[in-house]
Amino acid sequence: MTATQSNRTNRTGARDGRSLDRRAMEQLRLRAVERVEAGERVTDVARTLGFDRAVVNRWVLKARKEGIEALHATVAPGRTPVLDDAQVEFLRFLILEIDPAFWGFESRLWTRAMVVALIERVFGVRLSVESVGRIMRERMGLSPQRPVRRAYEADDEQVRRWVEEAYPAIRARAKERGARIYFADEAQVRSDDHSGRTWAPRGETPVVGATGQRFSINLVSAISPEGELCWMRVEGRMNAQKFIDFLAALIRGRRRPVFVIVDNHPSHKAKAVAKFVEANKERLELYFLPPYSPELNPDEQVWNHLKNHTIGKRGFYVATQLWQMVSEHLEWMGGVRKLIRAFFSEPRCRYAKA
Repeated sequence: MTATQSNRTNRTGARDGRSLDRRAMEQLRLRAVERVEAGERVTDVARTLGFDRAVVNRWVLKARKEGIEALHATVAPGRTPVLDDAQVEFLRFLILEIDPAFWGFESRLWTRAMVVALIERVFGVRLSVESVGRIMRERMGLSPQRPVRRAYEADDEQVRRWVEEAYPAIRARAKERGARIYFADEAQVRSDDHSGRTWAPRGETPVVGATGQRFSINLVSAISPEGELCWMRVEGRMNAQKFIDFLAALIRGRRRPVFVIVDNHPSHKAKAVAKFVEANKERLELYFLPPYSPELNPDEQVWNHLKNHTIGKRGFYVATQLWQMVSEHLEWMGGVRKLIRAFFSEPRCRYAKA
């Protein structure tokens, strides 16, 4: 049984809160009214909590008529400072389904200390960080993981249409025309990019030696589901003309048409680019990913691999040293088709796998 199933719902499928802990409901009521009074729409607050809009409306009207104290609940005395199964299930729901920002936390990533504060606020129970860690691991089945970043502006419906409708249509058209599909993306590699971990004495932060000067390299690349990698260094910032130069290099000498899929960067949608694509329509077609959805672009993995496996683990003292390492690694990647094909096996990129 999931956390949302454990609470009573009305005919719309939204929770009404009748089965929740009284103190938990008190805190939800107070926080919901606080957000509405701060200017948020009742509909948005209700959707965030999974409650019916009418429920939140009643809370707001009650607070305005009788005062905020009317939303308080009397907590039964003598509570044992251990969470029961229902409380643990509800807490799991709060962690997995509600943004920490709803409770006023600055971080959008839950930490044990934040959960300690949440438990005290919602249930009136003070637990240690270690106890909370055990509850999260052993009773909730949770573990600390590195999240995938996703823009709030991303539209789930547009993503669904892209994966289920738009891309299959592009792939069918490519097959019909005998074209090869490429996903393209730009990136900047910096001398102070660091990633990964290293061993060091406890309590002593390891230091990676490097120059205090900062320098960077701008790049653009494109990969195909078949495992081909094409890349080019870009002098200065990416703009329409430089993107055109890359497209021209990509189609040069090819007998087959090329379909290129990119994000919605202004340089990709410039009039000059559209004019170039139109002038080469027998050899080139350009398509755009849904807005704010970089996770759908397998070419992102090229830059992740470059930064996490090479650049992020080394210190650089001169720009030529950085360029040598970047170019050598990209040349190596271009020769390992199995690696490039593997980028299309990432969970959000499998839709484009050959």
